[in-house]
Amino acid sequence: MLVTRKCKRTPKGYVDVFNILEEEGLLSHDLAEEGRGMAKFRILLVHGYIRVDPRVVYEILQNKPDVISNMAKEIIRKLRDK
Repeated sequence: MLVTRKCKRTPKGYVDVFNILEEEGLLSHDLAEEGRGMAKFRILLVHGYIRVDPRVVYEILQNKPDVISNMAKEIIRKLRDK
């Protein structure tokens, strides 16, 4: 919704959301890269293309708990600055 309303663009998929947010200057390259990785992992989980190792999911949850929060904070800050 954010990309469609604020950026006036329609993403082609979950990964494209992060491409557009980066291109529009609403997300840094590093956080956009994290987002692209999460989107790809989500696709694997939802569609079951591979059997996901629960240890990988646990590791992600342990090592990346602040990524989504940091993305939201950065987007909000950049929207306020525009």
